[in-house]
Amino acid sequence: MQLPISTDKVATVIIRARKFDADMPDAGQGRELRAFIAALNEDEQAALTAILWIGRETFDASEFDEAFATARDEATTPTEDYFWEFRFWRITSKME
Repeated sequence: MQLPISTDKVATVIIRARKFDADMPDAGQGRELRAFIAALNEDEQAALTAILWIGRETFDASEFDEAFATARDEATTPTEDYFWEFRFWRITSKME
């Protein structure tokens, strides 16, 4: 399967997320990141979620197709909200 999201869009999310981590939580970077993710189409959002899951080792990179299908089938929360919640889970888990 060809990646249903451009590498430029993935890079944009990563760069904005890093800027957001260095910024105040309610500053512009967070709003921009959420808006960018919300503007992606469903396949792009599912691909981004699959990449996140591969990064946290829920799936192996060789299982991208399965991760992508799972992300599409199990999406119950807007992707920008899911990423927002994941970000805070990641930050708080580092504090423990």
